[in-house]
Amino acid sequence: MKLGQVDLGLEAEIPVPASVAEDWKGRVLIDWGPMPGSYGWVFPKGDTLTVGVISARGEGAATKRYMEDFVARLGLAGFEPTISSGHLTRCRTDDSPLSRGRVLVCGDAAGLLEPWTREGISYALRSGRLAGEWAVRVAEANDAVDARRQALNYAFAIKAGLGVEMAVGRRMLAVFERRPGLLHAALTGLRSAWNAFADITRGTATLGGMVRSNGMARRALELLDKRMDTSAGVGPAGRASARASARGPSRRTRRPWRPRKRSDGPLPFDTGSAPRTAHAAGVTGPVVVMRKTGCFGAMARSSSVVESGPTPPKKTPTSAFQRLR
Repeated sequence: MKLGQVDLGLEAEIPVPASVAEDWKGRVLIDWGPMPGSYGWVFPKGDTLTVGVISARGEGAATKRYMEDFVARLGLAGFEPTISSGHLTRCRTDDSPLSRGRVLVCGDAAGLLEPWTREGISYALRSGRLAGEWAVRVAEANDAVDARRQALNYAFAIKAGLGVEMAVGRRMLAVFERRPGLLHAALTGLRSAWNAFADITRGTATLGGMVRSNGMARRALELLDKRMDTSAGVGPAGRASARASARGPSRRTRRPWRPRKRSDGPLPFDTGSAPRTAHAAGVTGPVVVMRKTGCFGAMARSSSVVESGPTPPKKTPTSAFQRLR
């Protein structure tokens, strides 16, 4: 497999008291990280919080520091994790083979994942379904030529579907790495952008499908492309360029952060109570986006309706909170 992007993820399962678990119930936190393209997350699982971060491979020490700082700022440093793990996510190049002889590869073995979020569960399930369908055709092929034809048809099906989504994801990652402030301002300042992000996160929409079917989304992505120079691309060269222009993490002391207490009405956009993580553009903050859904909506479904508060002040769009019922 030819790799175009490899990232390092660190994750911990942290048991918490009932009062802390109640604060996090029904909420997910997404935190823009200090390295280009990095982010952190908190997923509640009953009386346990799954806390993790991810960034480009080669930034191991910085990623570990980000994880430690993230846990401390959440006020969770005093709780002992039951599981601490690390893993690499691998994203294929466009010309990486998807078959050899009668063998078809899918999921992680094929390097199929969404480059921006590094979400790979839905890609594994969808590519696995396609691989199963074409494996039957390969097995029923009359000769080696017919088997090869079916294997190529499988590759075409992957590239026409998941490949399109991955191409859009690469463009989104390039924007996120080079102009995180611009992307954050768009997500938190435009209701339509926030709704689209929530749909993608929940798993009810995909980046590729949204760009294909929604003219406004397609124009917005084109506008983002124009606002930045993506010639360096995504990967080692592009990330090196992004790191060269990135500011280092802030060293100021931060107080531990806890989710806001629930109220009868929707949570407004918050610009002060959330932790602020230094990022390349200095515009940062966590985003609570969904309920009862896996990492970036893998294949889970939720019937929750997103309620959003008033539009945040234009000068300080540091974070956005959503109440999901």
